[in-house]
Amino acid sequence: MTIQSPAPNAGTVRGHERIAEQIAHLLDDAIHIPATGLRFGIDPLIGMVPLIGDFLATLFGVSIVFVAHRLGVPWSVLLKMVKNLAINGVLGAIPILGDVASFW
Repeated sequence: MTIQSPAPNAGTVRGHERIAEQIAHLLDDAIHIPATGLRFGIDPLIGMVPLIGDFLATLFGVSIVFVAHRLGVPWSVLLKMVKNLAINGVLGAIPILGDVASFW
C-alpha cells in the first residue's frame, strides 16, 4: 500500500482559491445593513473614486478570473466572468449610473 501525497501545487492552488473567495466576499457582500438583511461590498464604494476606483475593482475581478482559470474552471464560465467584468467596467465609468449599478 502506498500513500499518495497531494499534487505539488495543491496547497498553492487552495491558497489562491481562498484569497479569491475573500476578495469576492469583500467586493460583493462584506457590509451588512442591520435589520434589513441587505448586504453589499466595497465595490460600489471604491467605484465612487473616479477612474481609480473602477480600475481597482476591475483589477480585483481579473485576479479572480485568473484563479478560476488555474482551478480549471471551464472556458464558457471564464468567458461569462470576463463579460460581466467588462460590463461592470463600462457601467462603472459612467458617473452616478455606474455607482447605482454597482450597488444593485
